[in-house]
Formats: sequence, C-alpha cells, structure tokens
Amino acid sequence: MQAKIQDISKLLNQYRSSHQIPGLAANMIVDGEVVYSQGFGTPHAESPYNLINADTLFSIQGVTEAFTACALVHLEEHSSFDLDIPVVEYLPYFEKKGFNKMTTAHLLGHTAGFHENYRVIPLLDKGIYDFVKNMPEYKDMTEKVSDINNVRQKLSDREAVSQYFAEYNLNATPGNEFYYYSDAYMIAANVLEKVSGLSWEAYVSKNIFEPLGLKDTYINQPDDIDEKRIAKYYMKGIGDPIQTPTPYNSVGAPVGSIYSTTADLSTFLKAQMTPDVFLSEAALKKMQACHIKINKTAGYGLGWKITELEGLNIISQTGSYPGISSSIAFIPDKNFGLVFLCNTDTIQLDKLAYRIIRRWFS
Repeated sequence: MQAKIQDISKLLNQYRSSHQIPGLAANMIVDGEVVYSQGFGTPHAESPYNLINADTLFSIQGVTEAFTACALVHLEEHSSFDLDIPVVEYLPYFEKKGFNKMTTAHLLGHTAGFHENYRVIPLLDKGIYDFVKNMPEYKDMTEKVSDINNVRQKLSDREAVSQYFAEYNLNATPGNEFYYYSDAYMIAANVLEKVSGLSWEAYVSKNIFEPLGLKDTYINQPDDIDEKRIAKYYMKGIGDPIQTPTPYNSVGAPVGSIYSTTADLSTFLKAQMTPDVFLSEAALKKMQACHIKINKTAGYGLGWKITELEGLNIISQTGSYPGISSSIAFIPDKNFGLVFLCNTDTIQLDKLAYRIIRRWFS
C-alpha cells in the first residue's frame, strides 16, 4: 500500500505543478479509513509559507448539491414526504401543463425538463457578478439578465425563486432527458422547507452536519475563523494569478454555498458508504442508483453522477466557480473514496480522480 500511496503523492505534486494550482488538498479513503491526507502549495498565493492541510477551508460549490440531495432523501425517510410525488403537491404554482409531472426526484437527478442555458442563481452573488460581468466567457450568462439589481430584489427568498422558475416552459417531459441544470435545486430546497418547516440551512445543519460531527463545514464562509486556514481563490492570468471574490450567496445557498475541508468531506463520504450512520441502506442505494443514462459509461442518481470505469462503479460530484474547483468520488463496494479541493478554476478534478482510481486498482 505504501508504494502506491507514494506513487499517488508524486502524481498529485506533478499535477499541481503542471496545472499551476496555487493550492491543492487531497484525502484518500481505503477500507473506510483515511490512509492519505496531503496538502500541496498554499491557500494564499501571496503567502507561500502558509501551507495547505486537511483543515484548510474551501468553498466546495457544486458538491453542495450532494448535501441538498441527502437532506431530501433524509426527509423522505423520516416523514410522509415522497420524492416521487409531483412538486405541485407542495408548491401549487407549478400547476401549469408539464410541471404537474415534475417530481423532487426529477429535480435532484437533473431530469426535470429544464434545458435553458440560463443560470440566474450565481448572479445573486454580487461580488462574483461584478467580477465576471465584463468577461467574454461569462457573457452568455450575464447578458441574459438585463437588470440584475431588479432580479436580486425580486428573488429575495427561495419561494420567490421557485415562482420565478414556474414561469419557464419546460423543454422536455420530466423524467425523459438528462440536462444538468443546478438552478433547479432551488426548487428542491424550497420543497424541503415547505415540508419540514425548517429552513434549508437549519435542516442540513441539524440532520447532516451535527450527526456526522462536521465541525468545519459551514453555509457560506464564517467570519470567526483564523484567516490562515481559509483559502483565497485565483484565476490564471497572463502573469500572476488573478484573485477572485470569495463567494457569498445567501438565497442560492442550496446550489453551492457550503464551505468545508478535506477532513470533513472524508467523513461525509464515509457516511455514504456506511448504512445507518444517517441514512439507511435502502436510502443510500436509492441515491446512488442510476436513474438515467447520460452516455454509455455514465448516468445520474440523486445528487450524484454514476460512472462505470473498468468494472468499477464510481459515485461522484464536482464543483466549479471562478477561482474554485472541487471533487469528491467514492466506490461503495470497495469502501474507497477521494476528496480534492483546490483554489483555482477549470481544473478537471474528476478526471484526476479517475487516474488515481486506475492506478490504485490496477
């Protein structure tokens, strides 16, 4: 085992260097235990001697979706709520034709029927919007919102966001096609709040963070943590990396506002491979089952991508944002998991995970 761990550590160091990543944190779980935990580089590009470790706090962005999905599966296990009942039963304004067949399971599996290349939730974060609004690569997103201040005022809570999406026209019959559209998780979060009587924040904290002992996992970045432990985020520039704003999105939190560490995310992953820690075996299997195929080797469950790689069934989730890349992946029947967090964007950490999995199981 030690020889393989050393080989993987060398690969990660080379990967970090070749991709010019200021800081990368990595954890590996084998047989249900963390056997490798390593930081490469620094959370602050301007402070090279402040080194990353398993307790460095990062924005995890899209990995937040796995927490939101877990919360709704937990709600189904502990109440009369049913993921397969149409959303209109909980949110009556989704009564128009097409939406009346859309379920919470469809929302979590990205099969609700939304095809719009139109994301509004990230733009509720004023700092990020102001940073990207003049960048060509974000032009398609920002130009579709003509009056961002009016939109922010209108979408002041999750109920308003759900009603906003109820005005859309679906492009496909729910359940028939996969189309990744993370904004739809806002509707799922609103269902959770209606049924449970708790805010999404309160439900996730009470039923996931606390039972699992995730003491370094937060919704939006807290103010009372040692600055040296908190990552700053960078985009590659012609010269020095360009620092990006720290994300903060109160309304849009269920889509991408969780902050965590590789240590806590390893605990979260172990719970996905261990029945009855906070979800039953049946609930875990429901989440991790392929509900729709994406292509020959990949599909999607509830909050998780399902990939077949050389006979291995890999469950994963990734996140990306200006200055941020994140990835968690696990193989339930092998009790194996990987966590990667880094402070720059456009890094395909899922492909890095596949490389390591191939090496480990070769």
